[in-house]
Amino acid sequence: MNGYGLFLWKDSRSYKGEYKDDKKHNFGIYYGNEGKKYEGFWEEGSQKNLGKYTKKDGSFKLGLWKEHILVKPIIGENEIAMRLAEIDNYVEETLLRVHNVLETLKNIFNEFLPEIDMDSLLTF
Repeated sequence: MNGYGLFLWKDSRSYKGEYKDDKKHNFGIYYGNEGKKYEGFWEEGSQKNLGKYTKKDGSFKLGLWKEHILVKPIIGENEIAMRLAEIDNYVEETLLRVHNVLETLKNIFNEFLPEIDMDSLLTF
């Protein structure tokens, strides 16, 4: 078989995607038992190049595969959560610094230019 196809096993596994010479080839999605799934690229029936393997619980492995083995992880679910937390902390720290700078500017203006109502200009 060459081209796009769907294969169903008796035990509920399935593959839909491209074939070349009766083997999974190029992009396809394999649905395994117990909610497992691999979506990515294949070469001569084996997982190869970029792909994502997802477990039933939703955790996943994303990266470069060779002959069904993840050889170079790109990023996983836990790393994404950690990086989002780092970004959140950075934003919070940055906002606190901006707040402190504005508060300092307000105090300076109040001391040297008391006629200007800084509270109405800088609200935070």
